[in-house]
Amino acid sequence: MPRTARNHAAPNGELNGFMPTLPWQWPLDLATQWPPVAAEAASALARGFDEIRKVQVRALQEGMKWQAHAAERLRKHPDPVGLLAFQADLNRFQYEQGLSLWMELARAASEAQSELAACGTRLVNTEDVLAGAQFLRTS
Repeated sequence: MPRTARNHAAPNGELNGFMPTLPWQWPLDLATQWPPVAAEAASALARGFDEIRKVQVRALQEGMKWQAHAAERLRKHPDPVGLLAFQADLNRFQYEQGLSLWMELARAASEAQSELAACGTRLVNTEDVLAGAQFLRTS
């Protein structure tokens, strides 16, 4: 059986005896490689969006808890000093929660981006590229 781009390596790991696939076959080979990569990328993107949604839901739930606590606090202490303390707590909470939310969103987006980049690197079959380069160098 002649060696092709799929089975080019000799038992000792050398690339001698390599017979490349026909020049028009590489687009066909590429056409068989990209659908699994595209599906994997879509899955990675969906996971990233899901993680972002989870971060937003957590932030919303924490905000709802704090608002319920704030409403109860305002009912119990409607005096001006209590309102001033409440306003300071509200500002602190919004700053802390906003910063935390943006950090979590940046983390989720960064993870999704790295997963998508990893999907793109799987599209190139480096063994075939190296074998083709070896063949071109020896011919």
